[in-house]
Amino acid sequence: GIIMAISLPTNKVGWDEETHFKWAYEISVWPGGEMVSDGKQITKDFSVLNKYEMTQQGKKVAFIGLGTFYSLAVEAAAELEKKTGVKPTVINPYYITGTDEQMLEELKKEHDVVVTIEDGILDGGFGEKIARFYGDSVVKVLNFGLKKEFPDRYNVDEILKKNHLTKELILTDIMNNL
Repeated sequence: GIIMAISLPTNKVGWDEETHFKWAYEISVWPGGEMVSDGKQITKDFSVLNKYEMTQQGKKVAFIGLGTFYSLAVEAAAELEKKTGVKPTVINPYYITGTDEQMLEELKKEHDVVVTIEDGILDGGFGEKIARFYGDSVVKVLNFGLKKEFPDRYNVDEILKKNHLTKELILTDIMNNL
């Protein structure tokens, strides 16, 4: 099968294109929007498939931010902590096609809500895969991404607001579900 991973900035400290792409797998790198380096060294072992990276351990709410919207997940998590005093978990999944079932299972212990934020279409997307995983549990899943449509001549800010892809709208939806 083909493994899909999000694109990574080549200027990230520790990123070695030569090393990470000599795998025994067919890889498709998902082209994202503008990637901005946070300057942190990448410690992820990309030869181990479908293992997410928990970048902040917390409780009650977990944010899983895919691709270029990982930074939106970080911002929304920080704002949620400011408003509630509860530190949420933040996860960078890296992989679009697979799930880290071990990590998702662990989240059930101390989390009531899992929030997915993806830079793609919701229908049949990453968030639906996470929602399906939690389908038989008490964990509530909120998916944020784009509606399946083909807008013509659009304002990016309007599209983001329409799809609740701003930290303010994400927080409002989370607060309504806690």
